[in-house]
Amino acid sequence: MQVFSPARTKSGGAIAGRHSSSPNVGGTGIQHGGEGPTKTFTDGIDLKAAEQDLTDQGGGPDAGTKAPDAGTKAPDAGTKAPDAGTKGPDAGAPAPATATAVTFATVNASTTPASMSARIPPRIDQSVAVTLTGSSSVDISVDGASATNGTATLDGAATKTLSASGAVALRGTTQTAAGSAGMLRLVAKAGATVVGTSNAFTICAIPTTVSIVLANLITGTERGIAVTTSNDSDSGQVPDLDKVQMSEKVQYVNGLGCFAGIVSGNNSGFLPANASPHGVDSHGTPIALLTSAGSIDSKQAFVFNDLRSGAANIPVTNSGFNIHREVTAAAGGAGTGFSITTSKAGLATTVNGSSVQAGSGSATGTQAV
Repeated sequence: MQVFSPARTKSGGAIAGRHSSSPNVGGTGIQHGGEGPTKTFTDGIDLKAAEQDLTDQGGGPDAGTKAPDAGTKAPDAGTKAPDAGTKGPDAGAPAPATATAVTFATVNASTTPASMSARIPPRIDQSVAVTLTGSSSVDISVDGASATNGTATLDGAATKTLSASGAVALRGTTQTAAGSAGMLRLVAKAGATVVGTSNAFTICAIPTTVSIVLANLITGTERGIAVTTSNDSDSGQVPDLDKVQMSEKVQYVNGLGCFAGIVSGNNSGFLPANASPHGVDSHGTPIALLTSAGSIDSKQAFVFNDLRSGAANIPVTNSGFNIHREVTAAAGGAGTGFSITTSKAGLATTVNGSSVQAGSGSATGTQAV
């Protein structure tokens, strides 16, 4: 409610391995009166095994040792090369199967404000794209579903089987309870193996639009208009907003004449959003203030708190209005000689940091002061 009880400012207006070929001195033994030693190097070459028997007694190699038989035949030049006709891998063999994987598009209603976490309303289908790779079919379900976390269906059933990429219609059936936000995900399984999950989300309805119609003119000690204010629900059912409260935010600007210096007024706090209509919004001005010509604008936007998602001070997307008051000299000097026209219409605006698009509806009224 915007009962115009103004305050004036004082001035008038916030691994690599190691290879060594060095002898292993500690491993070289010299034997007297027997067979010569076997010299072992760290690269593993056994000289004795190579038929070079070394001793530390005098004399060179045994002269009786036969030279290699000169009659040894060279390799048979007639040996055939590998058969060039040997077949390689069978080109007709099937390729290995690709591992199954699923990717979900983001689960989030288009009506969700940017400042709010991912959510969907109840009752309304949300199309979620599903990309499937691999040769297996998958079963998709809602992980975490319960009476507390919320429940939903996929194409009207608890599960959905896909054998190719496509989309599923996700519909919330039970809203998330307060304090249990973000516990739901879509999950895809190939047999018992999880092959994909979606982002976390909540099921809750929110208001998206505020609308007005003229209720009546304000008379008595004030002049102005009263408008009936209503809000919708993106679930299609306003009663689904039983955990939502809504409040107006108002900012006064451009005060001139009798309205110069006015920067505040009497505005309402948070009220339940599940009532229809939401309430009556009064835009009145005390007659005692209307002593000369003047004008002023009041920018209005609505915000909401939602206990299901835990969101607070979220702008209602389409809830912006401008209230304009204009005082002029009355024709014929009726009354005090002034009249006031109070009008309200939807307008995209920013009010104290909350940016919104235009609300719906308009109302106007002209009165003698």
